[in-house]
Amino acid sequence: MNYKSLGGDNYQIKLKLYRDCTSTTPFDDPASITIYDNNNVLISTVSIGFPGASSLNYDTTLCSVFGICIESCEYITELNLPSIAGYYIIAYQRCCRNAAISNLADPQNTGLTIICMINQFAMENGNSSPEFIHYPAPNICLNEIYAFDHSAIDTDDDSLIYYLCTPLSGADAVNPQPVPAPPPPYAPIVFGASYSYLQPLGPSSSITIDSIDGSMQVSPAYLGSFLVGVCVEEYRGGNYLGSHLRDFEFMVGEYHVGVEAVNNKYHCSIFPNPTTSSLSILCAGISGVYLECYDVYGQIVFTTTLHSKFYEVNTEQWQSGIYFLHFRNEDELIYNTSVIVQ
Repeated sequence: MNYKSLGGDNYQIKLKLYRDCTSTTPFDDPASITIYDNNNVLISTVSIGFPGASSLNYDTTLCSVFGICIESCEYITELNLPSIAGYYIIAYQRCCRNAAISNLADPQNTGLTIICMINQFAMENGNSSPEFIHYPAPNICLNEIYAFDHSAIDTDDDSLIYYLCTPLSGADAVNPQPVPAPPPPYAPIVFGASYSYLQPLGPSSSITIDSIDGSMQVSPAYLGSFLVGVCVEEYRGGNYLGSHLRDFEFMVGEYHVGVEAVNNKYHCSIFPNPTTSSLSILCAGISGVYLECYDVYGQIVFTTTLHSKFYEVNTEQWQSGIYFLHFRNEDELIYNTSVIVQ
């Protein structure tokens, strides 16, 4: 979320959200933002109608075990916020996050809070907040280095400092879209064991962001889907103007040269996906092929040899998460995909 000064105590507020195209949860219509002052006094709640969504295009041929499709939506409104001795907090809350996220303790019951703060110095000087330029490619390759420009644009040419930070939780499965959103403070998300905001992709993985130019470099050591937080702080003449947090997911797959060409020859339908109790596998033109199923830690959870075009796998005892299916003919990988078990 970011804001733009329009003059005369008027501000444009932009809330940008992303979702998996295959998600059963649509974008909010309307989305609601809540405004509090620094004493946690509720100023107002504003509803913003759904403006439509657009798809983001990525090259997913190198490690596309996810069939990734991402949609984005920008909710925009205008607010009049008279200058005060303190600050305003503008908040949006929604639950719940993707069940396949690997680095959260309880992703299915973890929501999100998106906020922006407009403090007294920012109001008195007609400040507009920085806005991140690009959205990271959601799919990155295991044990490969991924470099990304995570910088933001600041129309006031203020000084910006970038760092990794902890995303915020908010709302719950009982009340997934609270209106109004509760007042601050807002709780951070709870990482699973061995994960943290500095190591969101797990131990042995690396992720860094340059504090000056926002350039990010990532080298993942584990398969899976990982929530990451990036913050940018804004200063003018040594005066603090605010901090803005963006959270997003990196989905890590294996790098396979030539897999796309192989997939044109061999294809398997895996359904339902996501699943809760069983997977049906229908493969055309594949017989005597060895199937391996891995969890996000690279551990094999299931193997079999396919002697017919139809096979069913019982997943009732599998833990919730994402799993990777590799179909091999001797030592050759001929097809791969992923499934989500809920």
